[in-house]
Order: sequence, then C-alpha cells, then structure tokens
Amino acid sequence: MRIFIWLSLVLCLPLGAQDILMIVHPTNKTGPVSRNDIQKIYLNKKVRWWDGSRIVPVTLQATDIQALFLKKNILKTSRQFSTFWKRQIFTGKGVPPTSFANEDDVVSFVARTPGSIGFVSGNASLKGVRLLDILKDSS
Repeated sequence: MRIFIWLSLVLCLPLGAQDILMIVHPTNKTGPVSRNDIQKIYLNKKVRWWDGSRIVPVTLQATDIQALFLKKNILKTSRQFSTFWKRQIFTGKGVPPTSFANEDDVVSFVARTPGSIGFVSGNASLKGVRLLDILKDSS
C-alpha cells in the first residue's frame, strides 16, 4: 500500500510541480499582475496594458502546459477555453490568442512583438523576453 501511494505521488509530480512562467516583450514595463488580470487578458476582457498599448496574448496548442495554465489561471479546461473562443468568434466579439506548437515559437513571437504576453514551462529558453511576476493569491 505504501509503495502504491509513493508511486502515485511520484507519477503525479512532474505535471503538478511544473512551473509555468508568464513572459512579456522586453520593453513591457508592466509590474506584477494578478491571476485575475491574466484571466481577463486571456478571456478578452482586458485588451490594453496600463500604458494604453494593445495586449497581444499567445498560447501553446494543446499540451500539458496549456492545460495546467488554463486550469490554474483561467479556471477552464482546454475544451471550455476553445468553446469560449468559438463563441467570441461567432458573435464577432474577438479573435482568439495566436496558438503555437511549441515553447520556442512562443518565446520567439513574444521577443519580437511589443505588447505580447505568453506562457511557457520553467524549462523553456527565455532569450529575448522578460518574466512577468504573478501576485500570490491572498487566500
């Protein structure tokens, strides 16, 4: 029984312990943001940074990192997120974030696109981007 519990914990560790880093274009002077801010950005409710520049959110295609990001920050599954954006498109209320197949493409896009924001794992190369601090939940 102890071995089963230990093995279960070890097998769950990689995804649960995976760091998700928020990255922005290096010229972005935005300070720490809350998870609520991130949710608003990715659900098209916040479209401008504090300086008035346009926010350009990007995402990873369906991966474990994307699923964890959506669960922790957007409070949606990948399917719910996709359905939300399909409705936005159908009603003419917005265009979904550009989606990339891998983290290198996310980093590259954010590095060359002012106003952009994306997420990657803690293992990703962060060349040319700035980390965006996330305020800890007060609960």
